[in-house]
Amino acid sequence: MDLSLEDEEDRYELRITAEDVREAYLLDARRFMQLGLVGEVVFWLALIVGAADGPVRLVAMGAYAGAAIAIAWGVIQVGKASGMRPAQQGLFLLLALAPLVRLIPVAAFIGRNSSVASLWRPPAQTGRSAEAARQRAQTRQQQRAEKSSRRSKPAALEKRQAADELEVFDGQKGVQRVDTQAAVRAMPAAPAKHSVEPAARAVQWPANDMARQQALARLSTALPRIRLIDTEGHADGAQMPPELIMRDLNIPLDGDLSLLDLPVTRATKGAFGVQYMVEDGKRFNAVLASDLADAALSMDELHRMALANLRRLVKGELKLKRANPKEASYRAMRIKLDGSHESSVLLLDDLWDKTFKKHTPNGVVAVMPSRDECTFIDLSALTKGGLADLREAMLQAKRLNGEVVNAILHRQGRHWALAGELDGV
Repeated sequence: MDLSLEDEEDRYELRITAEDVREAYLLDARRFMQLGLVGEVVFWLALIVGAADGPVRLVAMGAYAGAAIAIAWGVIQVGKASGMRPAQQGLFLLLALAPLVRLIPVAAFIGRNSSVASLWRPPAQTGRSAEAARQRAQTRQQQRAEKSSRRSKPAALEKRQAADELEVFDGQKGVQRVDTQAAVRAMPAAPAKHSVEPAARAVQWPANDMARQQALARLSTALPRIRLIDTEGHADGAQMPPELIMRDLNIPLDGDLSLLDLPVTRATKGAFGVQYMVEDGKRFNAVLASDLADAALSMDELHRMALANLRRLVKGELKLKRANPKEASYRAMRIKLDGSHESSVLLLDDLWDKTFKKHTPNGVVAVMPSRDECTFIDLSALTKGGLADLREAMLQAKRLNGEVVNAILHRQGRHWALAGELDGV
């Protein structure tokens, strides 16, 4: 008789699949990662709020080491769960130990913060560090006190100091800041005079110099503007006579013209009478002869300064485009600048000799109907419809402005010559 209690239905077989192994590895990895996170938190808490004694230092160091080991082991378990080969697991382990690189910024953090650095110093150095920290705190407190005392100066004193300095333009050195009070202090001592209140006596001699510097500052923004087309044979650099200037201004020629304070007008480029405009508020005013005298500038110095300002304007805003882009045969090129000084571009030799040379290899013919219009063509285009293009540009300017300067200009070398007028304008 068989007394065996085994039954086929009571037999169970425990089978461990690859999925079970992977889940077990992942579970271990998660636990080790959690332990590593706890170690990180303990480490940073010990760094930030710990006291400067041995046990806390040991806790911080132990927490960081434990966190690194736990994270490394967790990453290894992830590698096993992923079915990596030993070589791949070794590489993965190197990646797992990468957090140890954080010891570099941690060391820098400790070095910059004395309260944290005390956790990592031996007890013998702690006293000296505390004394150094107290000295640095006292130094910072003194610096803050000095800053607050400087800020508490009366506003009137600051205004007086600002008024003692003035930005001016020197024709040779450019814009400079002048200390008028320093000039007063450098003045040779005058013979003493009896006075009831000597402190109230003001020094008057720098007034003329200050007026000159203010006039220079105003003229430092001057820009050239072509006002006359025919200089009637006057040499370059010459001051145009009053009768030509007044004819341009439509002023009757009565009385002694030498007594008039007229705009400075310089003969330039063989064909132009150039005046100089400064912006006063929202309008441009011409530089007068009296302005030049107040600034103690020569006309040539003013001219060089104005051309330098024009070059800066051109460098930032100059555009060149076809005057009529809808017509492929249209050969005229139109200059666009700021809407006020397009015609002044005729004064810049470097533009015509270099920048525009590729558009006018055979020579330049141009028109400037108004101060804000300048159109030019290559000399060879005159026989290919270019003259009609210039006439159309002139008529368009006339429709916009009502009155135009009807003159054809031909560039010869570095000078311009009046070549005639356009018919039908």
